[in-house]
Amino acid sequence: MYNSPESLNNMEQEKAAPNIGVIKSIQTIFEYSAVIIAGIALGLFIVMLPMVLLFEFANQQAEKRKISQTYDSLIKRYYANTLFDTQS
Repeated sequence: MYNSPESLNNMEQEKAAPNIGVIKSIQTIFEYSAVIIAGIALGLFIVMLPMVLLFEFANQQAEKRKISQTYDSLIKRYYANTLFDTQS
């Protein structure tokens, strides 16, 4: 029974069958986790992009405000003739 080539081939297949099942389950877990991680990354990107753009817009407006305040201050000092005054 064990000396025939057919029985040896069957024994090898029986030993390989559980290994294939384990490999397929590991592959399935890996695939599902990759899809979940990609979904989380895409979701975070979609949620965070408007916030980043909003903060950039707010910073840009703040810089414009600082520039206009500085300009207004210089104009007031110019018309008050104190722009070039130095303290002695």
